[in-house]
Amino acid sequence: MDEKSYQDARQNERKRASFIESINLKEHPYVKRAEYEKIQQGEEWMFASCGYLFGKPRKAIIKVVPLAFSKLETLPDFLSCIYDHECFHVREFHSTRKGYVQVGLKELVLHFLSEGILQTKTLVRTKLMKESCEAEVRAYANQLSNANDRGISPAFKEILENRLESYKNAVGSLQHAIF
Repeated sequence: MDEKSYQDARQNERKRASFIESINLKEHPYVKRAEYEKIQQGEEWMFASCGYLFGKPRKAIIKVVPLAFSKLETLPDFLSCIYDHECFHVREFHSTRKGYVQVGLKELVLHFLSEGILQTKTLVRTKLMKESCEAEVRAYANQLSNANDRGISPAFKEILENRLESYKNAVGSLQHAIF
């Protein structure tokens, strides 16, 4: 796997599935595989599908959606999302049973915050949303702590810093809504 194969996958959708299958996940025992999901869901670039089977956490599948290939301009940026963000969520979920973020929930929180309509009486799931946002804070902080070793682009590092700050602000707002 190299930058050229990543750029080929960015340009040619037919190469994306095989590119993603070539990602080495052997060092991540809680991840079953990564796969290409052709259907875009919200603004996510990728997400980990975690859950339980007979009361025990099952191995996750990391789903990579089309937006990842249009937004993540370099291979290190892409691998940072896989290894330092999604695998982090999976590892955290398996070790602490925390950090399971429902797809779409984060966007809902950020939408309500931006519209100024986050109120305890309108959102029954405020505590769950706060936990989900806290999981994102931890994952983005992990990504940034590995940024130099991973060799991510300066532009992507700035995106991560902005997202981390947004989720920290969301956690603070949700904390005020709960109490």
